[in-house]
Amino acid sequence: MALLRYTALRFALFLGTAIPLYLVGVKDLFVCALIGIFVSGLVSLVLLRNVRSQIGASKDKEPKGPWKSPLGRISDRVDQAAAAEDEADDAARAQREQS
Repeated sequence: MALLRYTALRFALFLGTAIPLYLVGVKDLFVCALIGIFVSGLVSLVLLRNVRSQIGASKDKEPKGPWKSPLGRISDRVDQAAAAEDEADDAARAQREQS
């Protein structure tokens, strides 16, 4: 939910910068959009800091099991494979040290 809120606020910031630029006299839409993206990005760094931190906090509360997102499940499999590889490396190292 926080990600949707952040996206909506970023879009509102973009419109809030691009529309006044157009009204002031920047009639080229491409240039107006580029300036709007740049300015709204800089403004969002300051104004939307709390919303970004909420997104980070919500990542810790992701559901487990079948309700988890596909990227979360992939991340879990990568973590499991890395743990298995670490265990194999530790076992091989321990065997070399014994001999």
